[in-house]
Amino acid sequence: MPDDPPAPEPRSARPAATPAQTAAAPPPPPASTGVASIPPAKAPSATAGSEPTPQPAQTLGDVLDRTPARHDQISARVWEARAGAKVVGNVAARSVQLKGPTGIRGQLTADRVDAVGSLDIVGGLTVRGDCSLTGDARVGGVVSVGSLALQGTLSASQGVTAAGALSGKGRILTPKDLRATTVQFEGSVDVGGTLKAGDVDLTVTAESRVGTILAQTVRVSSHHRALGKSPELTALRIEASDVVLEAVRCEYVRAERISLGRDAHVARWDGAIVRRDARSRAGPESNSPPPYGLTR
Repeated sequence: MPDDPPAPEPRSARPAATPAQTAAAPPPPPASTGVASIPPAKAPSATAGSEPTPQPAQTLGDVLDRTPARHDQISARVWEARAGAKVVGNVAARSVQLKGPTGIRGQLTADRVDAVGSLDIVGGLTVRGDCSLTGDARVGGVVSVGSLALQGTLSASQGVTAAGALSGKGRILTPKDLRATTVQFEGSVDVGGTLKAGDVDLTVTAESRVGTILAQTVRVSSHHRALGKSPELTALRIEASDVVLEAVRCEYVRAERISLGRDAHVARWDGAIVRRDARSRAGPESNSPPPYGLTR
């Protein structure tokens, strides 16, 4: 019986490499890690207003918000918001220009501020130079400015101090003191503490109240109404060198020269009354006006 033919070699079997082939073969490539082709991640951009989420702190450069923006905090040369903004922390800048509703949960510190629209600051407002506010402003801390020009309402929980002039038209409310070099204001004031300035010139257009006024000169006038009661300023104490009062009800006035105009009511005074309108009252009778019909 013939011998069986030899079994065929498996296709996967390969002849062993000779020592010469092993020496000549190049080394195998290193194993792939799977990440060699991924470029390194770039640092996030610090351009303000480019993301809808809170931005990181801005430093040194200019921050321009053309659309409503939200920031963690701002430290910049110039911050300009043209359509409103919210800041979670503090703002420090040389120049701040705001339009639209703006909310700051921290402090606002700047060399110059020009704000148009509503402004709500939880902390204090410190402006080394000029501060212009048009609209409604509410400050939870102290307002300390070089000068203040107001067209609207300012509510300051911890008082207002202006190294220079305070001027404008609207309404000022603070339970603390208001201090400035000069005050020239038209509207209404509600100052729970002391209003202190070199010169005070108030034109009252709505009921107003001041605890004490201390100045060199004090002039208070009123927008008299043809019908009904004209708005008055009520004060506990006024002290100055020269006092000219109209539509003022005051418990005590101390001055070198006192002029009482229309609807001025003074209970007690120290000084010389140099002029007195027939429609003014001085003395205890100012506490209880005569009954209607007894005077004209």
